[in-house]
Amino acid sequence: MEYLFTFVNTYAAIKAQDLLTTQTIPFNVMPLPSSLGDSCGICFRIKAPDLTTVRQALQAKRVAITQIYQINVVAGKKRYQPWN
Repeated sequence: MEYLFTFVNTYAAIKAQDLLTTQTIPFNVMPLPSSLGDSCGICFRIKAPDLTTVRQALQAKRVAITQIYQINVVAGKKRYQPWN
């Protein structure tokens, strides 16, 4: 399972990228899926085992996250469900 982190703006996404790179936490940068709107345009995909570590690291540095989505694959298509 994977999760998608979206950010309030590009500055927050770049700050998150610098932080996760420094802490050697694996992530993938990708364009925001059009089904999720057009807030920042950049999002990060992470693996489920890293969810808590990433959330804590971003919260500690006050990186503004818009939403976290759980990625589900249904009939070969990715579906993004808001995660709480």
